[in-house]
Amino acid sequence: MSAEGSAEGIVLRRLDSGESDRRIVVLAEGIGKIWLTARGARKAKSRLAGSTDPLTRAQFTWAEGKSTKYVSQVVPRRGYPGVRADYDRLLAGLAMLELVDLAIPTDGPDDVAFELLDLSLSHLESLDPTIVLSWFSVNLLREEGAMPDWTVCAISGATLKHDPILVSPHAGGAIDEPYAGQYRDAFRAPWEALVGLKRLAERGAPPSKMRQSASAALVIERFWQALIDRPLPAHTARRQASHTQQSESESE
Repeated sequence: MSAEGSAEGIVLRRLDSGESDRRIVVLAEGIGKIWLTARGARKAKSRLAGSTDPLTRAQFTWAEGKSTKYVSQVVPRRGYPGVRADYDRLLAGLAMLELVDLAIPTDGPDDVAFELLDLSLSHLESLDPTIVLSWFSVNLLREEGAMPDWTVCAISGATLKHDPILVSPHAGGAIDEPYAGQYRDAFRAPWEALVGLKRLAERGAPPSKMRQSASAALVIERFWQALIDRPLPAHTARRQASHTQQSESESE
């Protein structure tokens, strides 16, 4: 008889498998990131169809096969309807899932990441999506042990107060002007945006307002891009949609 497992988790990603099956990546409480196979989930009348979509929190029960965990039961817990109902919030939520999927290793318990993701998705239903995404991204970066001091030179340790400030992901944070030539990835960011990122890491919840929030979001995205060293398509789609909306607003 196959061994069984059960855990509450959030679906991060799904992939089609075979004629009607679906493979899903789940961040499971107490377990970490796992792969599950939901047989027949793509069939029109499947009871597993809706519960295997990204941005779904559910209780998953599975049977252990030789190389695959097969879903035997799913009890939905939460679907974050406020996120799904708004395009900007949906894109921000998918960007959060993307970071967790790429940054968290498989089969390694990470309850901090699970709680952070659930809390962030809850806040995303009502707060500014750009601010919530930045708050989530900064705190996940801190959880991964890669959090810089955004207003101190990563090389010399000197406090930086000029505006804008040079930032280099490969240097590990902000850098002073004399070091600019050593890091080809260096870019300039508003001082206020970096102060905002520093303050986000000190807060237990995302704020309702934040100055230079768009610039701060771009800074943290570029840090994650360098850390993961892989494309971030959900982040790119969100940024492009935001740029399109801004252009349309300015042309009206």
